[in-house]
Amino acid sequence: MKQFIFYFFIISNCFANPFSIGNRSYGTSNTTIIAQIDSLFDQLEDDINSKLPDADQSSYLKGMANANLMAAKLVTSEYYNDIEIGQFRYHFSAGADIGENSMKDVLEGNIDPEQLRGASFLRGLTFGVSLETFGSSNTGIFDPKKTDLFLHFNNTDMKIDNLTIKSTSFGFMIRSLIGEGGDLIPFGTLRFNGVYLASGLEYHSMILKLLLDLNVSQNISGLGTATISGDVQAGVDVSTYSIPIEIGTSFQWLYVMTTMMGIGLDFNFGSAESLASSSALLSTDVSGASGTADIDLGSKDVPSPVLFRWFLGQQIQLSVAKFSLNVTHVPWRGHWGINLSGAISY
Repeated sequence: MKQFIFYFFIISNCFANPFSIGNRSYGTSNTTIIAQIDSLFDQLEDDINSKLPDADQSSYLKGMANANLMAAKLVTSEYYNDIEIGQFRYHFSAGADIGENSMKDVLEGNIDPEQLRGASFLRGLTFGVSLETFGSSNTGIFDPKKTDLFLHFNNTDMKIDNLTIKSTSFGFMIRSLIGEGGDLIPFGTLRFNGVYLASGLEYHSMILKLLLDLNVSQNISGLGTATISGDVQAGVDVSTYSIPIEIGTSFQWLYVMTTMMGIGLDFNFGSAESLASSSALLSTDVSGASGTADIDLGSKDVPSPVLFRWFLGQQIQLSVAKFSLNVTHVPWRGHWGINLSGAISY
């Protein structure tokens, strides 16, 4: 379970052999023995790196930052329902930067793992309320009868074996109806729900840490044994802010189905920093052979400052109960977000 979650959320090629044995010393060994010592140390490195996910540090942190942004999309905003009083929504959302892979490749399992760059998730609650609840007078900026406020928050902290996952997010969106809807075919057969304009602020932070306890040995016959013991920590600490501007609409059909669609422009800030440390110690009975255990995941990167995306979703409504699946994507890039939610809206 731990490995599945770690590979899904960090993505199986997010580090490129980050563990290494450096500062190698060979004493007075000759060339042949030095080659054998290097082979011994290289085998140790391979053993430990096989226990860690494997990608390119140059894309890992930026990929994680962009995935973190995508996980927060369509969490605070929605364009399915006309809120007369209020809405309560619980959701699970995930974001990924899949690089040059297509979503079809990912769903079918036909992916190039070297192109996978990052993933993120969040779950939490969103509350929506009509501004008409607070008064019906028109301020000249917002018509309370056509304007809704959404507030979101999430705080997840869990540990599975040696994997720690922490996710915190909050946001608000103000959504205003800018184009009236109406029945296209009567009796609930097909209805246009109007056009909404929305903007606000989304914040999402996530910490993923994997702590591996090490006790790994390698032996070369006739030379000796090298052992690494201690622990290695690998992970990421990412925090992103996004100011989205969205235009969305929806069509209700056959009364119980509603299809949503729209576009968004995001202005993004924040950073992703690697969490990498090692207390592992190398010991060897090979005369004069020594080295130090290190792990390198890069240092820091930032999300893409501006992103344009489309979104699409499907809702099933059973009276006040609503269930939806939403997808958002940045064209010509591998940035995807998916959101599952259940809501009570009235």
